[in-house]
Amino acid sequence: VLDVVIDSPDGAFGAGTHPTTAMCLELLMGLEPRGAFADLGCGTGVLAITAALRGWRPVLAVDHEALGIEATEANARRNRVELGVVHADLLELEPPPAATIAANVPPAVHAHVAATLPAEVRAVIVSGVAEEALEETAAAYRGFRVARALAQRGWAAALLVRDA
Repeated sequence: VLDVVIDSPDGAFGAGTHPTTAMCLELLMGLEPRGAFADLGCGTGVLAITAALRGWRPVLAVDHEALGIEATEANARRNRVELGVVHADLLELEPPPAATIAANVPPAVHAHVAATLPAEVRAVIVSGVAEEALEETAAAYRGFRVARALAQRGWAAALLVRDA
């Protein structure tokens, strides 16, 4: 059990209570920390902070919302973890060469991430999509297979792993 303290100012997404974030956390907790981790669409930073507390290094958090970036930085200090935090549009940025990536983002962002994913990425936690869109979203990540899928209240998440 990890104690993660998250302050979610009005307008910042991702305190861990939304089904997409909760499912990402469940999938993240089932992984063995190895190498770098990137949280794309970090919101308040709960996934990045959890990854850092579990032992991934280095950890990068990226979001296009200034409020989310501010919340992530404050929450990282609150939880005494070191994160690289970047304010950027994920449609204009190529994903970093992290071993594990969490992307709790809309389908259009998934399409861009999947098309520009570096070869170093071994696992992707996909979320932020409606349950009926998960299969199509996961299929965009060519060379990956669904290792585990979750659904909750109409939302879906999946752990994708690179084929050997």
